[in-house]
Order: sequence, then structure tokens, then C-alpha cells
Amino acid sequence: MSLRGYVKKGKPANWTTTPKAIAQAQRDRLAKLIERNGRQKVGTAAAIGRRVFAKIQADLAEIANSVKPRKRVRPVSKARAKQGRGYAAEKRAFVASERAAGKRCPVTGEPVTECHHRYGRRGRLLMWKPGWLAVSWEGHQFIHDHFACAVKAGWYGPVGTWNDYERAVEHERKLNEK
Repeated sequence: MSLRGYVKKGKPANWTTTPKAIAQAQRDRLAKLIERNGRQKVGTAAAIGRRVFAKIQADLAEIANSVKPRKRVRPVSKARAKQGRGYAAEKRAFVASERAAGKRCPVTGEPVTECHHRYGRRGRLLMWKPGWLAVSWEGHQFIHDHFACAVKAGWYGPVGTWNDYERAVEHERKLNEK
């Protein structure tokens, strides 16, 4: 089949441009180069000729240098980790103060052990205490398992306020005016 007039269309396929695929292609080229020489013993310079052996060594060095180890993606950014450390201390203090005040879980009536976020935890909502609700473990599970019931009871903010600081503040302000 003739390829006269063939024009390469677009970019190469994604699976051919990964470091692993590039290294494999280079290994294949190297194998073809060794195969082309027609020598049976490939391990020494005398068996395949000094120039070819030097070329093979250069190709092997290129393969070794071309594949970079993948960089691990941080599961949590440095800023979020710092914020999380502060949050953990604040949360413990909040639950301890609620327990000291004698408050009980609004869902089950048991002593409080956890902090539930009524409006989400994204951005400023993580540390926004008006959106926190002290609950027991069982109560927290009930809230998360029964969303519609929790919204009616006020344990979740209404639809549209989740992870939206401005809307959550506005909703909380309206609740306090009543």
C-alpha cells in the first residue's frame, strides 16, 4: 500500500505519549536495531561492532533518562492541612463547651460527641460556628441517612445553601430575625 499524499491528522493518541509508552517505543527501537545487526551474541562490543554497541548504550541511557518518576499529588493542600489542624482544635473545644453546658443531641437526646455542619465545610464554612450543630454519633448518622427529614428539622440548610457561604449567612440571618 502506498502512503503517497498521506497527511498526518491531529495529535498522536494519548496512550502513545505517556512516559511508559515512550520508554516502550524506545525499547522496541533498540530491539529492532539489535535485530537488524543479525548478531547472535549481543552483550559485548566485539559481537556487534563498536559503533553499534555505542549507539545501543546511548539509546539505553536515553531510555533511562527520559522516564521521570511520577510526582505524587497531594491529597490535601498545605493550606488546607494547616486549616484542618486549627479546625480540629476548634471542633474539640466546641463539643467540650456544648457538653459542659449540658446540651443533648437534638436528634436522639444523648450526650453530644460530634460536630455536624448544617451548610457544608467548603472554604469559610469550615470554621463558621453558626453553621455547626453538636450531635451524638447516632444522631449524626441519622442526619446523613435521612436528608429530607433533616432539612425539615433544620439540621441541614435549605437547598441552595450547601457549601455557599453567602447564602448560608443570609439564611442564618433570616432565622435569627424570626
